[in-house]
Amino acid sequence: PKFTAHMEDDLDRIEEGTLTRLDALREFYAPFSARLSALESVLGNGGKRPFRVMSDLNCDKCGAPMELRYWKGTYFLGCSNYPECKNTVNLPPDLPYKYIDGKLIVREALAEYAAKDAQTIPCPECGAPMELRTGRYGRYYKCTNPECGKTAPVSTGVPCPKCGEGVLVEKYSTKTRRTFYSCSNYPKCRFAVSERPVKVCPSCGAGVLVEKGGKLKCTNKECAYEEPIEP
Repeated sequence: PKFTAHMEDDLDRIEEGTLTRLDALREFYAPFSARLSALESVLGNGGKRPFRVMSDLNCDKCGAPMELRYWKGTYFLGCSNYPECKNTVNLPPDLPYKYIDGKLIVREALAEYAAKDAQTIPCPECGAPMELRTGRYGRYYKCTNPECGKTAPVSTGVPCPKCGEGVLVEKYSTKTRRTFYSCSNYPKCRFAVSERPVKVCPSCGAGVLVEKGGKLKCTNKECAYEEPIEP
């Protein structure tokens, strides 16, 4: 709003003859040029380190601000005290964020994301707790027993309506950069949906119910079943 009002005032002054168009352009370009030069200095670093943006999250090891980094197709947060502190934080691919005044706002979203799935599950191999982690290929569970190290997908608990043997688990596509849900019996069973499944459709049994348009709707194109979302 302030920028628009200022430009309108300049246009009025140009029309009145109290300001030339060249002076107006110089006034606009000066701050823009400074920001452009700063950006070019960051990007033109000879490839020594990736482009980074400051976030509102502080490092839980040294207290320094965490920065957004991009490396080999993956976004993550890294400590600004690197290389003295090499702490990093994975960014879930579907994490909501805001970008305000040159800063990435993710602290509250990360806390909510962690709280949503804070529970642990027992390792099927050794019985030790498995903790939820986020990697390049999405979220997964990893055994806390260093001698085990087994991993497991994040299950939705919804049975596969196609094979009836597996359950639908969370997956992440690096090609589309989107989370999807497929049968745990893949590649034997290739059933998959793009939205998080809630339950098997009680009408046709061939699809699952997902949230769409404020309702739960069946993913089976031949089934029109829908029901309200329970509060």
